[in-house]
Amino acid sequence: MKYGKFLLFILSIFVFSTCELERDNPLDKQNPNYDPNYYVPGGVDLKFSNCEIVQDNNGDGLLNPGETVYLKISLKNIGINNANGTSATFSSNSSYVSGLSPTTVSIGTINANSTVTPANSYSAGIYYTTQFTISSTTPIGTKIPINIHMSDGKGNSWDDSFEIVVGQTSANIKFSSFTIVKDNNENGTLNPGETAYLKISFKNSGSSKANSVSATFSSNSSYVSGLSPTTVSIGTINANSTVTPANSYSSGTYYTTQFTVSTSALIGAKIPISVHLTDTEGNSWDDSFEITIEQSTAKIEFLKYEIVKDGNENGALNPGETVYLKISFKNTGNGKANSVSATFSSNSSYASGLSPTTVSIGTINANSTVTPANSYSSGTYYTTQFTISTSALIGAKIPINVHLTDTEGNSWDDSFEIPVEETMKAKIIVSEYEIFYGAPQNDKVPVVLKLTFKNTSSNALVGTAYAKFSSSSSYVSSLTPTSNIYLSNMAAGTSETIANDYYSGQLVTSDDKLLNYGSYYTIKFNVPGNTAIGTKVPIDVAFKDSYNTTWTQTFNVIIE
Repeated sequence: MKYGKFLLFILSIFVFSTCELERDNPLDKQNPNYDPNYYVPGGVDLKFSNCEIVQDNNGDGLLNPGETVYLKISLKNIGINNANGTSATFSSNSSYVSGLSPTTVSIGTINANSTVTPANSYSAGIYYTTQFTISSTTPIGTKIPINIHMSDGKGNSWDDSFEIVVGQTSANIKFSSFTIVKDNNENGTLNPGETAYLKISFKNSGSSKANSVSATFSSNSSYVSGLSPTTVSIGTINANSTVTPANSYSSGTYYTTQFTVSTSALIGAKIPISVHLTDTEGNSWDDSFEITIEQSTAKIEFLKYEIVKDGNENGALNPGETVYLKISFKNTGNGKANSVSATFSSNSSYASGLSPTTVSIGTINANSTVTPANSYSSGTYYTTQFTISTSALIGAKIPINVHLTDTEGNSWDDSFEIPVEETMKAKIIVSEYEIFYGAPQNDKVPVVLKLTFKNTSSNALVGTAYAKFSSSSSYVSSLTPTSNIYLSNMAAGTSETIANDYYSGQLVTSDDKLLNYGSYYTIKFNVPGNTAIGTKVPIDVAFKDSYNTTWTQTFNVIIE
């Protein structure tokens, strides 16, 4: 019994929060307010009984500013006779009310001591008595009066009224979370210089939905530029639900809003994003969140170098050479680096002509290696090249410094060294000769030689080498030419015949006859006419290459 009274008390409070309480019947002898002198015309008395909000914009069953509410209104005949042909006309003198419709409804018969709830109008699955719209400027707590003029078929009429209290919406929209769905280096964090694309979620922690919600974003950070869009449409957010608007699109990604952070933004700085939310009923909510600037997770490092072209083609750095390098870089971080460029320098006094000093690398993805080779020389693509002095000491290490940057303003510095190695030299010798004899003159016989030279080493002769001939033999006189004979660019194991001078005269044939003859030759000299057949005449050769390396050879010419 006590429980029943308590339940009735709670129910009464709820009804009072929406519409005025049902009136007691003064003709009911069980009523403490029974009045035996209460006069009821024709034994009929029509009164307002109660109302119910059966539909409203946010579904919370309350009258909130800006809403259109649909009411079921109950009327009661507290008389002792039936009321026939009844109708009710509704009105309100509140300046906050508009669109009250229908204003008059037909009810019909209301039996004695009975309640009727006319609901002849229909909207979106709901039957209702009447409806109206309340202004979005209506103050919370305002009581909206609804007047009822009731009449029956006999011309009797009754007037009554009730009030509906304007309540605060029970929707509560707040920022929930954000995700960086796209950024320059794809590491999912906000780094200096980046443009970040965000998906932002909002939650309605209230007990009613919010309709046609929109969010407006702003930031007072000096690091932020290009915030766009600033206003987005969210739509309906149901009670206890989360919505993530993503109406904008860029390169395969839908997002809520995006902005660019300055390259000068300090690591650890917090970027404030303010959010102003509104719904169609004029409710508004304000919230904010912060995004922390983090260090780029890309990390670009020197990985290795390769000498792809050098003076003697031995793949090492030797004094006096120009070397062409392919240089590889690796991103050891977990975010990519965009539009990377590398600038090279060296403080070695031995290095000169470093070129190009700056090269474009492009994008280096996380855990990836790139070897830029944009320059070209004689069939070889390379990263950079330089010349090492001929005076460079063997074992000296040539430092190459590298400064790397990306388009977001991140930078990395690294260096490596290339050791100067002893030159692996070519070895040139006279490998064979072709001999013929001129006609004897003054008891001297001209010996004319065409010489073939061979590179006997496994290293190419790059550049030039020269050979100078002499002889200490008593048989030899008038050796020419006395100047150097030059050789150049001989691959390992190859041979070359050098014959720069021309001999014209008579040639002694094998049967000792004279024949007019002309031919190119390498060297010639005279021997005495009485030189014995089979005599070995030694010829000395002094060689010198472009690295100032010298060597000698002596070969014998056999007189036939």
